[in-house]
Amino acid sequence: MKLSGKLCAVCKSPLSGTITQDYWGNVFCYQHIRQLPQCTSCGRLICQHLTEGGFHYPDGLIMCSLCDRRGIFSLPRAEELLKEMRLELKKNGLDLGQAKTPMRLVDRNELLQRSRRSSNEGHILLGLTRGMLTTVKDKVVKQRFMEIIIQKGLPAEQFKLVAIHELCHAWIFYRGIHRLPLKIEEGVCVLSEYLWLQRQKTPEACFWKMRLVKSPDPVYGDGFRQALKSLEKMPLPRMMRYIQKKRKFPGFWAGLLFT
Repeated sequence: MKLSGKLCAVCKSPLSGTITQDYWGNVFCYQHIRQLPQCTSCGRLICQHLTEGGFHYPDGLIMCSLCDRRGIFSLPRAEELLKEMRLELKKNGLDLGQAKTPMRLVDRNELLQRSRRSSNEGHILLGLTRGMLTTVKDKVVKQRFMEIIIQKGLPAEQFKLVAIHELCHAWIFYRGIHRLPLKIEEGVCVLSEYLWLQRQKTPEACFWKMRLVKSPDPVYGDGFRQALKSLEKMPLPRMMRYIQKKRKFPGFWAGLLFT
């Protein structure tokens, strides 16, 4: 790459010292990575020249102005997208049928208050699926699906990812597959995101696939990679029957022995 006369995409000064390039092709001085936050959605550095600024939430969620403009703030629009993603989940082999999945858009405070797991490295909470179980002597005797809640203001592409993830949780709940190890359930739900992204032919889809594959999170990242490896042994619906029965991902011989 010829850099003579090139300007830094962040500060518009001549490039100097160590340089780097982000996923979107912006070339800038490496020092800016340590100086500026990244957008939670698109990964761009938050600055005036790249993103026209952005917003920084107290819990760590950062949204650039470019993504904020495409944000989903209307419940009717969110419900349209949720309906679309129910069909996409069906293409993955997990059909919710007539099961109801009411949803709400919520702010950061409510989302975090209702979470049982705080944000951590590699994963920031953007959605939750809520259900209620009634148990007698540790046996589930009644279940009631309550709702899906999703962070308001996410750009449509990211909203769809969160939606299909939470719809997968809903499918698991309605099938009566309760109290799975967190890595298994979250891994399968992230796998549903990945399978949808595989059907998309956009730069954004490639970006999000890269993020899923490289996630350092020990639950969402490692769980997804285990789920993806299990997909080599059997299709997702069959994998879910195996998980429901064995409560673990299929091992080496599972694809041959389990039907």
